[in-house]
Amino acid sequence: MRLPSLALSALLLVAAAPAVAGPATDTFRRCLAEHTSAAERKQLARWMWLSMGEHPEAKAVAPLQPGLRASADAAIGQLVTRLMADDCAAEMRSAVSMDGTAAIRSASSALGQIALRELVSDPAVQKSIEAFTNSMDDKRLDQALKPR
Repeated sequence: MRLPSLALSALLLVAAAPAVAGPATDTFRRCLAEHTSAAERKQLARWMWLSMGEHPEAKAVAPLQPGLRASADAAIGQLVTRLMADDCAAEMRSAVSMDGTAAIRSASSALGQIALRELVSDPAVQKSIEAFTNSMDDKRLDQALKPR
């Protein structure tokens, strides 16, 4: 797999990244995080959202507007190119040398997680996430916590 394809694929695998814990990969992870602005992380989260929107279940609920995906792909392609070819090239080379291409998946996953955390930390998103608790049965949950 080509390196750019691997990098972009890795961004989609946020939750499924392999555990690569080498110091070179950790340095690469930090470099990616330090060289992205809040606006770029939001852009990344938006791209991830649009990518997940391709799933049939997501399309049924929120169909994508034509053209959104192509412009998001272009923006993320430029961002990833800048990060890996310019800002963090030395760190990436070292991480790949020490930990193999799994370092790219791991570092990209960490950046994706940061981007999603920023989205989830918005008060409106938090309120929406917590809304399901209004439908929970507190008595049943309390009962489940009691020793039998």
